[in-house]
This record gives sequence, structure tokens and C-alpha cells, in this order.
Amino acid sequence: MHLDMYTMAAVSVVITFVLGVLMVGAALHQKNAELVGEWGGAIALDSAGILAIVLACEFNSSTILLVGLELLVVSDSIKWAASRRFCGRRVSILYALIGPIGLLLTVPLGLGLQVALACIIRATYAVAAAGELRHVEEGRKPYQLRPTTLLLFAAGIGLSWLLILDYQPYAVSGLFGSPFFPMIILATVLLRVVLALAIIGLETDRDKSVSRLAALTDPLTGALNRRGFFEEAQRAIDSAECGGAPVAVMMLDLDNFKQINDRHGHLVGDRVLVLFASLAGKLLGPDVQFGRYGGEEFAAVLTNTNVASALDAAEAVRRAFCDADAVVTDRPVKTTVSIGIAISDGETTCLDALLRRADKALYRAKQSGRNCVEFAGDCTTTGGGEQTIAPAGRIRSQSRFSAA
Repeated sequence: MHLDMYTMAAVSVVITFVLGVLMVGAALHQKNAELVGEWGGAIALDSAGILAIVLACEFNSSTILLVGLELLVVSDSIKWAASRRFCGRRVSILYALIGPIGLLLTVPLGLGLQVALACIIRATYAVAAAGELRHVEEGRKPYQLRPTTLLLFAAGIGLSWLLILDYQPYAVSGLFGSPFFPMIILATVLLRVVLALAIIGLETDRDKSVSRLAALTDPLTGALNRRGFFEEAQRAIDSAECGGAPVAVMMLDLDNFKQINDRHGHLVGDRVLVLFASLAGKLLGPDVQFGRYGGEEFAAVLTNTNVASALDAAEAVRRAFCDADAVVTDRPVKTTVSIGIAISDGETTCLDALLRRADKALYRAKQSGRNCVEFAGDCTTTGGGEQTIAPAGRIRSQSRFSAA
């Protein structure tokens, strides 16, 4: 079957334009769909650029050809900029404009070199966009379309033009006289459609991830909420249990929090909660599942740890929060926390059971005068019983169990 160059170009213009309009329309009806909207606008520019090149061939106009090539290059520049913004990175105006401006400087070089440079610039922007999007493709399932791979294919198809161009044409239409061009145009159209679907899928996945994160995050403190804590904690415990590693659970309760609310107001109380969550989150580290359990009570799960490490981490949080009360408000607010710790034996781990034991240890910390850390000892792991870290940091032992 013979594929006519002009027929394929006309089909490309129509499909590309419709695709771009659909993407822009979808972005307008959906919040936070900037990538889809910008990509759709760029695709619409692609259709205008292709149309201009077809007209340039029809009327043998080098000026219209330059306009068409500029539109294609600007389109790829927009795609690169949209990809970079999607990844949360700043867009350099210089890099966005260097391609279109550089193409203008090739006017004296002749039609063949002008088209060749346009192909190289477009391929460069495609590779750059792929480099940006690879950072957000991690974790995608193998069967999902990957924009990075498709962009690299697009760059390769664009560079293939360099092999079949007529660099000394008798007219503008002579540039594209090779019988391979219709096949390349067809491949480009199909790839453009698939790439658009991949971009839509990428932004949809991002929206789902953001929505899920919001559903699992406490809006006040930024820590995991109760649901998020249980999900992440159970996942971490399951992973640790497979390797036979011990797991420590902390229950952390702010002391006299009701009095802070009654004396200073709920606004100050909220600031105390935010301060504690920030301090604890930083001190415990990103590998610890830390969340707001309810009210002024928080919980944390530490994997691959031992009694000494868990006690040190809890004491660091207690000390930091006790010393941080002066920065909460202009008025003095005394902020302390009581902490209960339970640790698994590395063989059988149950989150609910560990939470109950840690809660009992927390209760004993409250009964011991607050502002301290109490460890719920396990006769099979500690052999010594329970330990309490007093407010001054001194460790005292209360041997209630005998060694197994």
C-alpha cells in the first residue's frame, strides 16, 4: 500500500489537533492537571507546525517552513518545561528559549540544515523531558506506560529525519521527497497518541498519590493520622517480621495538655501539637512510622532496633520537647511528654499487642510523675524487667521479671 506524503500529513494534523484539544479540555475540567493541560497545548502547536510545513511545501515558501519549524520547536520546549514543573523544579527561561532562538539563527544556512537543526533541537528537548520525568516514574507498575521510554523513542524518530532529508532540494517540497517520510509520519502520530495517554496516566497516578497521602495525614501536624499510622506501621512490621528483626513501639502523650488548652487557649494548644510532631518526626527520622494516635497522643514504630536504641530515641524526643517550650509562644508554656515503649521478641509481632503493652508502660510513666520514659520489659528479651528514665535522664531499674 502506497502512503501519500500529503495525505499522511493531513491525517497527522487532524489527529494531533483533536488530541491537543481533548487534553486541554480534560485539564480545564480537572484540578491540578497542569501537566496534561500544558502538554495538550503543546500538541495543538504541533498540529499548527505540521500544517505550516504542509503549506510551505505546497506554496514553496521558506518563510512558512521556518514558521512551522519554530512552532514544532516551541512545542517541545513547552513539553520540557511542563515536565520540569511537574517534578517541582524551576524552569530556566534561557533553556526554554535557546532552542527557538537558535533555530532563527540558521536561516542563512539553507533549508536542509535548517530542518536538520530543528530535528536535533526537538530531540534534545525530548531527551531532557525524559530526564525530568524519570524521577517521578519510580514505583510505577511494569505494565504502565512510561513517558520516559516513549520520549526517547520520539527523539530517535526525530533524528531519523537526518538520514533521509534532501539537504540540497530544488524546492521546499523536495526536502521531504524520500518514500520513507510517510511511514515516519505515521509512526510519529501513533507515538504522539500513546505518549499523551502516558502523560495522562502519570498525572492521574500523581493525583491518586496526593489524595491518598492527604487521607493518611493529620492536617494539623503533618504526621500520619490514625489510619495512616496503622497502615504504615503494619507494613513496616510485616517487613521486619519476615527478617526476624525486633520491632519497638512507642506511645507518646503530651503531659497536662488540657491545662495548656484551658490556660492559653486552643490556638496555643495546636501550636504545641505542631511543635511536638515536628521535633519528634525529625529526631526519630524518616524510617520510623510516626503518627498522631488521637488528641494529644502519638505513636511510633521503630524496626530493626533494640532496647537501648529505642530508649535513646525516646529520651532524645523527651529532652528536646522539654527544652522547646520557650519557642511556642511569647507566654511561657511548660511542655513535657511521657513515653511508653514495648519491644517485640523478633519472632511473633502483633501491632495491637505491642500498642497495648506500650500504653500500659505509658500509664506507668504518667503515674511515675510524667516527663519520663517507661519501658515495658519482656522477660524473654531483657531478662531484667522494666526501666524508667527519670526526668533528669538517670536510668533506674525495677526488676519485676526473672530471666527466661
